Amino acid sequence: MDNRIGHNGVRGERMQDKRAELSYNSTKIMSTTPPPPPDPVSVWPPPPVVAEDNRRSRLCSMLANYISTAGLARGVVGTKILEIVLGAATVVVWIAGWTLPQPSNFIDPLSAASATALLIQNILSLIWMYRLYKNTAMLGVSALRYTPWSVVAFQIIPVVNLIVPYLALREVWRVTASDAELAAAGGEWGQVRASALLSVCWGVSILVTIGSYAHGVYAMTAGGSRPTLIVLGLADIILHILGIFVVLLFTRRQETRYAETAAALYYETA
Repeated sequence: MDNRIGHNGVRGERMQDKRAELSYNSTKIMSTTPPPPPDPVSVWPPPPVVAEDNRRSRLCSMLANYISTAGLARGVVGTKILEIVLGAATVVVWIAGWTLPQPSNFIDPLSAASATALLIQNILSLIWMYRLYKNTAMLGVSALRYTPWSVVAFQIIPVVNLIVPYLALREVWRVTASDAELAAAGGEWGQVRASALLSVCWGVSILVTIGSYAHGVYAMTAGGSRPTLIVLGLADIILHILGIFVVLLFTRRQETRYAETAAALYYETA
């Protein structure tokens, strides 16, 4: 009987030890704090958990679709230079036409070459304009007046093609304004002053178009005027020269704005 009591005593002590161990483990589990979340700096790229990160992600994807217009600009400039050379030769022939026996022998080949160069130039200009305007949206600017395709389509419609290209390029100029220009405009790109060169080029373009149309109507009735052709030829040369500066200026301005935007985005995420 004493052995039974001793055995039960040992068994009771073991059960008490088990209860004490279970109580200690429960207290330890309840008092343990959860592990801290991982450091977001160590995760790359950081998850877009806030609106600012969403903006950066959207801008990164847009800038990835940016395509430089420098190559197209060189093509447009090259054809414009060819147009200037052919136009100058045509003007010289018209001026010397009073002494030439048959000036048409020189005018006809020059006109054919000029028409071919003009066709190539117009195609390249349309592609350049499309890409220039599309790149504007790739810089993260919204609420643009036109779409890239509508800008191209409007340039094919008579009369409208005298207005829409100017408005579209003016919008591109304002959107690609530098930080200093934006600050001077109160932070609103719509208030940035338009390019004076663009306005001059647009004015000369309208004058040349009206003059050419008027001379065409006059030529159908009275046979045309050689002095008028000379003046129109010189005005066309001036228009091509202004166009070269416009293409180069707008291309360089957009490239600069792209570089500034990409650099600012890099330093934000670095």
